[in-house]
Amino acid sequence: MKILLDNCIPGKTGKLLQEAGFSIITLKELGKSSASNSEVLYLARTNEALLLTCDLDFSNILIYPPGSHCGIIVLKISAATERPVYSVLLKALEELDPSLLSRSLVIVDKNKYRLRHE
Repeated sequence: MKILLDNCIPGKTGKLLQEAGFSIITLKELGKSSASNSEVLYLARTNEALLLTCDLDFSNILIYPPGSHCGIIVLKISAATERPVYSVLLKALEELDPSLLSRSLVIVDKNKYRLRHE
């Protein structure tokens, strides 16, 4: 499973995901560091990757309805909640079937993850 990291995702998140065996892509690697939200979603789609972001705009299902993209995971993270959020993120990626993730919205906070799919 490939994961596209939005610019707002801390660098250590990518390292954590790589160590857990996930393939990651960054906007910087794609030469798109200043991409708009629609361009970020397009890049995720063309790279057949889940989008991992902290941008709460992507949690709006009216603008980004489940099924219209390759999957979005929104992290609700701060410096104080970083460690528990990462634990919940890894749990979600472990427990959820990739085919289910691919057309869903997942919101991850320090206590749980919530899945919304088509």
